[in-house]
Amino acid sequence: MAAIYADPDIPASGPLADGRSLDECLRALEDCGRKRLAPLAQHMAEKRLVRARGDVGASLRRLDVHTLREALGRMLCHEWEDGYLIYQLVVEGAEPAQVAAERGVSRATLVEQLREAVDELAMEYEDTANAHLNDIRTLRVRAAPARKRG
Repeated sequence: MAAIYADPDIPASGPLADGRSLDECLRALEDCGRKRLAPLAQHMAEKRLVRARGDVGASLRRLDVHTLREALGRMLCHEWEDGYLIYQLVVEGAEPAQVAAERGVSRATLVEQLREAVDELAMEYEDTANAHLNDIRTLRVRAAPARKRG
């Protein structure tokens, strides 16, 4: 199981929206079963929101739920509003009407906010899924001897 990312510069104990703390959300997300995030992963794959690494950038047909959970954890750390919206609706299973009322927006506006948040999650998923490849490439570039042009 992939560990949830926690930024040491962001205090995890302070209260955030609705009295929830980042730490509580990350813990709940860690405990969250496949069944909660699997439909979101399927939706994101069907809508072709996540691209595979490479020149062509073809859409992924299947998203890894563990990577999705880690990406959502990162979003909660760095983009609280968007991450928490997804968290409320997917992990907690909150009623959309209630979330819209808490945010002081219409359901139509909430749907648009959710669409934007899921797009951000897709980009975070790509970054999370490909992070190790970036590290390997950086290591190879550093380790490769400099070539002389002739």
